[in-house]
Amino acid sequence: MRESYHSNCFALCQDTAVLIVDHDARFGNRLAAYFKRRDIYARSVRKLGVARHLLTAMQPAVAVVEHTNNEKEMESLCAFIRRTNLSTEIIFTNSRRFKEAELNARRLSPAFFFFKPFNEDDLFAVVLRILETQSRKFGAHPWIFHGRRAETPKKSL
Repeated sequence: MRESYHSNCFALCQDTAVLIVDHDARFGNRLAAYFKRRDIYARSVRKLGVARHLLTAMQPAVAVVEHTNNEKEMESLCAFIRRTNLSTEIIFTNSRRFKEAELNARRLSPAFFFFKPFNEDDLFAVVLRILETQSRKFGAHPWIFHGRRAETPKKSL
């Protein structure tokens, strides 16, 4: 794993929380541990029912969701986030490199889309960019972000 050169000083609060919804518990826990090492509160769950409950309880800034073949589940989760007026941004991950999978996922309008395996630092840069945008939108102080700004990785097709 590559060392990250991003620096931030987020408090462990709900405004900067990350919810990881992935069917692979080991991958989800590893990703949650990665975010926690970088002072961002992260929680990993496997089921969408639990994810809906945590979305309303935590109100995380970012949800990293594994895009599965079951389109109805993904559509219901995205509709749930929009219906409850959460400011949660969705990042989809997918283990299959099919163009149709990416097109179907983009139809649900996520903030970003990653194919597995991906570099955690690239995901971290996207999450930092989302947090920075949300902090500006909701009136947080600009001194929250120290050091250099996160660069969004180039999208790969």
